[in-house]
Amino acid sequence: MIPPELSVTVLVPTYRRPDQLRRCLAALSRQTRPPDQLVVVRRADDIGTRLALGDLAGLIDRPIDVVAVTEPGVVHALSSGMAVAFGDVVALTDDDAEPRPDWLERLLSHYADGRVAAVGGLDVQPTSATEVVAERVGVIEPWGRVVGRHHFGAPPARDVDHLRGVNMSARRSWWRFDQRLRGIGAQYAFELDTCLGVRSAGDRVVYDPAAAVDHAHAPRPDDEPRDEPGFDERLDRVHNETYLLLKWLRAPRALAALAYGLVVGTRAAPGPLLVVERLVAGQPPPEVATNAAAGLLGRYLALATLICAAAQPAWRRERRRPRRDDTTASV
Repeated sequence: MIPPELSVTVLVPTYRRPDQLRRCLAALSRQTRPPDQLVVVRRADDIGTRLALGDLAGLIDRPIDVVAVTEPGVVHALSSGMAVAFGDVVALTDDDAEPRPDWLERLLSHYADGRVAAVGGLDVQPTSATEVVAERVGVIEPWGRVVGRHHFGAPPARDVDHLRGVNMSARRSWWRFDQRLRGIGAQYAFELDTCLGVRSAGDRVVYDPAAAVDHAHAPRPDDEPRDEPGFDERLDRVHNETYLLLKWLRAPRALAALAYGLVVGTRAAPGPLLVVERLVAGQPPPEVATNAAAGLLGRYLALATLICAAAQPAWRRERRRPRRDDTTASV
């Protein structure tokens, strides 16, 4: 049951995807539990999106609060959108995703439990039907390995460590967007900041695969391949994930996560052990060396970011548990 007094804002960041945005907003207009507020954040120089939003006037059954930003990056976009959000819960989705009609209704039903601070669901991708159903979704291993697999999780709903921004909601006071994250576009792993903040305080993060969005994975405007990131994007991904793990995990697990990354790493950014495994598997040595260098540098930069952040007076305030009456979310 949805708490009757609970209001919800849906926040959609967009950049140069007017056709996908139209489909996303049309899907949001068909929700069985309509949003109380719909916020779209666009870049000020994105003329195509501005025109598309003008064309939608009168076609969508509720007003759209449009926020124009000049700085790149999803963290700045979401922080700017959150500044005008008034819902008790703020839900995110991507401009290339189409939430199913009962999406909001299913997300909000979990907030009847006051200990639930964040809820997300299934990210249905074109490959989801061909994948093996995953039992373990949204988990951070004791040694710091981050397991996602939100795109083919199976029922029932369960508590997890983290969610994906394409299908995620949280009580407004819990949202955090750390400006220290690297990247000029997607800014990989930004969701960890909110989810790990919730988990560190002992509140609940829930994954409910019945709350689904269909995610088309439109091409990125910068033409950067989604599954084959270049050196800079690979470094940024490693930096962001490592930094947020170090920020929120308790000291023993944080040290284990850093050590695991430096020694083992991931297939995308291998440490020494996986370098050997990749070479034995036949991956070209220059490619392995480039990926390993991006991972090593990203992890060391994450440690430097953490040290600099912890030296700032605002650090303790950023990491505190929000009060129920907090009205601000970004840091």
